[in-house]
Order: sequence, then C-alpha cells, then structure tokens
Amino acid sequence: MLTLDIGTSSCKAVIFDTLGRELLAASGRYGIHYSDEDHVRVEQSPEEIWTGVVQAIQGLRLDSAMCSRLKGISISSQISSHFLVDHHDQPLTRLISWMDRRASREAAELAEAFSPTEMQSMLGATLPAGASWPIPKLRWLRRHHPEVLEQARYLVQPKEWVLFQLTGQWMSDVSSLRGWGHQLERAPATPLIEWAGADAQLVPPMGEPWQTAGLLSRHTAALVGLPAGLPVILGWNDLNAAVLGLYGGQPDLGIHITGTSDHIGLLRKPASAEEASAVPAGINAIPFYDELQLLYGVSSAGGYALQWFMDRFESDCGEPDYEAIMKMASQVPAGSKSLWFLPYLQGERSPWWNPDARAVFYGLSASHDRSHMARAVLEGVGFALRTITDLIDKRPAAIRVAGGASRNALWNQIKADQWGVRLETMETREAGCLGAAILAAVGAGQYDSISEAATAMTRVGASFEPDKGEHARYEKQYEHFVRLYHALEPMFAETSRA
Repeated sequence: MLTLDIGTSSCKAVIFDTLGRELLAASGRYGIHYSDEDHVRVEQSPEEIWTGVVQAIQGLRLDSAMCSRLKGISISSQISSHFLVDHHDQPLTRLISWMDRRASREAAELAEAFSPTEMQSMLGATLPAGASWPIPKLRWLRRHHPEVLEQARYLVQPKEWVLFQLTGQWMSDVSSLRGWGHQLERAPATPLIEWAGADAQLVPPMGEPWQTAGLLSRHTAALVGLPAGLPVILGWNDLNAAVLGLYGGQPDLGIHITGTSDHIGLLRKPASAEEASAVPAGINAIPFYDELQLLYGVSSAGGYALQWFMDRFESDCGEPDYEAIMKMASQVPAGSKSLWFLPYLQGERSPWWNPDARAVFYGLSASHDRSHMARAVLEGVGFALRTITDLIDKRPAAIRVAGGASRNALWNQIKADQWGVRLETMETREAGCLGAAILAAVGAGQYDSISEAATAMTRVGASFEPDKGEHARYEKQYEHFVRLYHALEPMFAETSRA
C-alpha cells in the first residue's frame, strides 16, 4: 500500500505491506506563507503542495517489481486548511491555513449566533467554533471577497486537491468535512453554510474513507512513475488516520498525535446516547466508526514550539542540533529551575479557544541558560496538553503516541511524568500513513473490516512509565502553569487590541 500523509510543511510517502510493516519512505517539502508581520494570515500554495507530493512519490525510487506489487494508494491529510476552486478545477485562492486567524471575528459571531446545543444538532458533533473552521472562513470570504466566492465550484482541502490531481475526481469524507458537514447524516450543514453567506453546493461529494475514489490517471502515473489505473482510496484526515494507526482494536485508548500542532484525547465506546452527548466544554467529540467516539483537543503549538525555539536560539552556527539541545535539557531537573513556558505562539485552540493567547517565558533569572529554556519549552507543551486531558473524565491506562516527536525519548518521558500515565510508541512513527494503509488494505479486500486490519497491522514499540517522584514535582508546577495562563488572560485580550 502506497500512503501519502499531507502535513503542514511536508508530504510523507510511505509503503507498507499488508502486515503493517514499513518498507520504504520518502518526503517532499513545501512552504508556509505569512502575509503579515503578526502571522495572523497564514497561507499555502496548492501548486506547491502538489509539487511536494510528486517529490515524495518520486523519492521512493520504485522499481518495476515493487510497482507490480502495489494494491492501491491511500491518503491522510491535514484539515481545516481551505481554498476555493473554480468550475475549471483551478485554485481561486491560496489555502487559508489552520494556523490562520483572520476569521476570529467571524468565529465569535458564529458562537454568538448559535448555542452549543444548536451547533451539535447541525453538525452531529461537538465542535467549539474557531477561526480555523470552514464556516467562519466562508463568512470572512463573503464579507471581504464576495466576487471570488461567486466564482467557486468547491471549497476544498489538501486531500481533495491531491485526490483530484491523482484521479481527476473530487471527493471528500464526512469526517474531513467536520465543521460544515453533519457527521451522522453525512450531509452538508446547510443552515450554517447559509448563515455564512454561501451555498451548500460548495461542499464536495462525500464517500467512505475506505472506498476507491478513482483510478490513477495516465498523465499523473507517467509523472510520478507508478502504474496507471492503480486504485486510489479516499482516505481520511490526518487525525482520524493517525488514531486508526494507533488503535489496534482497543477502545478506551488514550491517543496523542504529535506534529506542528498536537492532538490528544480518548477513543471510547459510549454506553448510551447520554454518555455520548456528555462532552466537556472546550473538547471536540466526533463519531469515529463502529460506535466508537473520539474525544480530543488540539494545541496549536506542539512540535512548532520546539521548532520555533531551535530556529531562534540554536541556529547561529548552521542547522539546529536537536540531539545536542536534548542532551542539555536532559541534565536540567524537572521544573526547569522554576521556569515556565506558555507555548501559545499562535493563540490557542483547546481548551481555551483563545486566538489572543501569547507565548510567555515566566520566571527567568540570571541563573537560567538555554538548557533551562529548552526544557521549559518541552514541559510547557506537556502542560498545555494536560489542560486538555484534565477535561476528559476517564483516564486511560496508557496513551499511545505517534508523529515526529514520538522519536524524542526525553520528551516522551517528560510527558509520562507530567501526566502520570504510561506512554507507548509504535513500531512506525508514521501512524497517519499506517492508518491510511489500513483503509487501503480494507478497500483492496485484504481484510474484512477496519477492526481486523487495525489489529493485524499495528504494533507497540517502546513504553515510558511515569516516575512517581517526578510526577509529584510536576503537579505543583502544573498548578502554577494554569494559574499563570488565567492571570495573563485579561492582558492577552487587552494587548491584542493595542
């Protein structure tokens, strides 16, 4: 199975066999474009993303023997990054990224216009309104660029765009359309779309994530060096695909997907409709599959916080040396010598849903150096994620972690100590690609069900047990972290208007 994971800054191409073993991998990169100094407007180029996908596939350097064994292609992709295409299937705009905050006003208007109960009824899911969601973005486009909106055929995301480039077909899945598609009825959330001043016909056609959405075209096959006519499986958004790559057939499983932003939550099987609807404020709840429900939150700066720190403080002599700074941070005791870091570099989504939040180093003294700051960044991300898990009543026995940061043993141990829960990594860190491979294996008839495929194709790698002493020390630190956020919250709002 050839899988494509279209992330925020790169596309990974990974080939798995039907037992979930990773055989080959390559990647292609593309840019993130900031249109203003404050990084309120964050965009990407559809053409650059497709070029990165082509580079990733070509980078696998597949020979004829491997090509002949391929059963299909499947896609996992970032969502909440939207752009308009016209009736000639050409982009009308650049992608408005999930990091973009231009629609904050419209998100606030959405929250005022509809109660949480009304939103849940129209979406079939619990999704707090945020600037990254499609309805606020559509309202922003109607307000500022109505002429462009009038020319549009569809509002699409990277997965739909790449699928079209591969097959010439437009299609999405309802979970990737969350925020403007009803998750249970599999239909557009027409009242919300009309409130935004748009037409429900902007929603692409919907299919199931394991179904064949089209066949690889001759033109694209020649471009990327693959057999024409290869089935292309619709696939899922990056969160769902990564959760599937961690799942292994186990309900009540904690999940943690690392990346530019970080997701954390619980995969559960509610005992009743009442339990399914009992969702804490600030937490997302979406149907997964087979009566499973995913409770989760997403922090806007997970891996991005570390990348930002390394770019600003560790790149004077060339490329940042992550291994060296991790070694330095490992020698700093838990708590970073009473130094805290709020990692809100781009505002924050869960659980605060506050676009005005900002990053802060607090407690700096002359005795601190960059090793303390580096560890504080790692700990700050862990604390920010804990503010999400604290809203979910049930604590799992283990949390499975995937993504780039899952390779970082120090960070894994810090999180285990902070949360007081065992962390488990997987044999492959590319859980999103593995989830896409599971869907492809089901779509190709290799397995009869998603549960059967997930059980056969997922395997745990290393485990990180929490240290009781370190956990006790972090408890006090965490209390100060939360108090610090709430103390600064009024100033965040005040300075954002300055």
